Amino acid sequence: MAFTTHLLRVFLREQKLRPLTGKGLFIGRQSVLFSGADLVRIAGEEGVPLRNVSVSADDDTRAGGELNDFELFAHFSDIEFDALDVTDYEKANVIHDMNVPVPESLAGQYDFVFNGSCMDNLFNPSEFLRNCSRLLKAGGRMVHTEHASSWPGSYLLFTPDWFLDFFCINNYRDATVFLCDFVGFKGNHHVVSPWHLWNWNPLYQGLIEEHSMHMNPSNRLILAIAEKGEDTTDERQPLQGIYRSNPSLVDPLYVTCCERYKGSPRIDAYKTAQGVDWGQSPAISNLRFVGSL
Repeated sequence: MAFTTHLLRVFLREQKLRPLTGKGLFIGRQSVLFSGADLVRIAGEEGVPLRNVSVSADDDTRAGGELNDFELFAHFSDIEFDALDVTDYEKANVIHDMNVPVPESLAGQYDFVFNGSCMDNLFNPSEFLRNCSRLLKAGGRMVHTEHASSWPGSYLLFTPDWFLDFFCINNYRDATVFLCDFVGFKGNHHVVSPWHLWNWNPLYQGLIEEHSMHMNPSNRLILAIAEKGEDTTDERQPLQGIYRSNPSLVDPLYVTCCERYKGSPRIDAYKTAQGVDWGQSPAISNLRFVGSL
């Protein structure tokens, strides 16, 4: 698992939206795939001031690097992190298998949870997502990146509605799910290519029961960001929209939450001038171009 420059921009924008404080959790240690010079440049572009903090090289993760994941956020925020993994091979300090429920001692302990593409390597992804929800405090945020196209080593691939429907049925306060398109076919192209963000919401076409349509068969990933509310639940499981044809299956939370999420402040926070809004094409279903990272 790793932090790319795209994710650095996500973290900086989240800091601008609402400062990151308290206690955070990485699902797996994260190799930092950019330099200190990149950090300074991108923070300047994003308008986030950096602090003068000590820097240690990453000697713990397999990829290594100039920057350490635990120290990265100290440059711009007041949050401190734990790391959870199934073993301590990269010096995670919380050991747990996310295929099974987290213990009660971890429930509601974190203000921020980051999953950098662990769910596509597990057999029980629904339990993983419920676990992330259980780990969060009310008011906490989670950020997920997961592959949505063919990728070496992925057990599973995901759709934007898989995430959004979970956030709706559990009444998350806010949720923004992006389908991220990127170019290239070899090597680390998802690291070096821009990510073009398309926001998924079924109500863009007014059909709450519709499922997502994808732009091409490869080179895309999911970026999902959600905030837990006081009334958020962790255990409810959604039914795919296209199969909610019987009125008894249409929980009003789907409509209520999707309507609320259309007005999320993240839509504006992630907008950029780059790219073309192909969402004007009838070939794109319920996806709106937002910007690029």
